[in-house]
Amino acid sequence: MEVVRIGEHKMKIVLDKSECAKYGVCINEEYKDTATVRRSLWALLEEAKKHSGLDASGDKLLIQFYPIKGRGCEIFVTRLGILTESSRGLVTSSERVTVISRTRACYAILEADSFDKLKEAVAIITENAPPNADLYRSDSGELYIAVDELGRGDGTPELSPLSEFAHRLPRDFEKYAEEHFELLIKDGALKSESKVDIK
Repeated sequence: MEVVRIGEHKMKIVLDKSECAKYGVCINEEYKDTATVRRSLWALLEEAKKHSGLDASGDKLLIQFYPIKGRGCEIFVTRLGILTESSRGLVTSSERVTVISRTRACYAILEADSFDKLKEAVAIITENAPPNADLYRSDSGELYIAVDELGRGDGTPELSPLSEFAHRLPRDFEKYAEEHFELLIKDGALKSESKVDIK
């Protein structure tokens, strides 16, 4: 992987064929905007951050993909905050462009048995590859989940089942949970195989 920082808000990532396969992007010199690919892109961006110092967490990002025939691909990553609305519409009209976002959110699980139902629903919508999520339990037994919400450029959240089985809390609630609640599961709370005694 080659990572080149281009100013404060942009970087270029160059992948060879094996790295394209590893991260699940640019396969056969095509790009498909799916939930699985968006999660792969975030994994790629976390790795690229180590080389470039560009932290994209919490931002809406413009991703531009250019295949290098027979050799891999180039990916340009730009924070959308530096684009005007007219420019944003122009660049996102290309089939080689997508917009992704990631925010951290915290939810209160409505009922104890809602947790298993929530995991089942998330597994379906995310093709059994849910994003990182931490599960907390308060002293009185309530469950809280802090999760990476991945989305498309139109603002559509990927984890729509959350609102059905849980109540969204203020963004800074996770800090309170870290200090005052018991951490039951780290990172893998929404995986279908995760088990916890919720009583």
